[in-house]
Amino acid sequence: MAITIDGSANTIAGLVAGGLPDGVVDEDTLATNSVSKVKVKDDAIGVDELHATSGSAGNSTFFRGDGTWQAAGGGKIIKVWHSDHAVSGSTDSTSYVKTSGYIDVTPTSASNKIFVFTKYNQHFRNHSDNETNSSFNVKFVRTSAFDDTTSPTDGPHGRGGIWESELPNGAEWMLGMGALTWMDSPNTTGNRRYAVYYKVADSDWTLYLNYTTTAHELIAYEIADVAAG
Repeated sequence: MAITIDGSANTIAGLVAGGLPDGVVDEDTLATNSVSKVKVKDDAIGVDELHATSGSAGNSTFFRGDGTWQAAGGGKIIKVWHSDHAVSGSTDSTSYVKTSGYIDVTPTSASNKIFVFTKYNQHFRNHSDNETNSSFNVKFVRTSAFDDTTSPTDGPHGRGGIWESELPNGAEWMLGMGALTWMDSPNTTGNRRYAVYYKVADSDWTLYLNYTTTAHELIAYEIADVAAG
């Protein structure tokens, strides 16, 4: 089909796809809003074609709807530790003693938080007649090395117990699941250990942690940019 030009209708007929030389049609030739999204070739628009008003593209930024590159906001989990030294054991000590549970961490930044979590089943047994009640405590302790003695610092405490009258010798209770958490600010990139300690208020009682169940693990998270609540 030959090319025909109709000067009255201002039309050109007979052109085939690709019939115009490259560069003939520029952006001024196209009508405003004349190219729909279905006409844009897949993957034709990359990062370099985004019109950013500020910021830079990178593996830690994202492109916002306001046309700026921004770092991801909110808390970010930097690292996770899992300990095989799970919480278990028993005690009738009225002073804190260490359970078998601990976890060792080395933060990557002194400004980051360390969130430590553990859970355990609690079993409480009486060894004396006519007891009325008793209680126990469980807590985290942080040390400034992979040991149990260097600069110990107490963390959160958990408390439980029995409040009854004239309890018989051998009375015992399964008290369900207990848990400890600690959002700590160690302010260091040095080694830190978080261990679980426990005690009873009365040595006529024994506290068992995970006595009849599989011991539960400790988990620690290093978190950056924690927002104050």
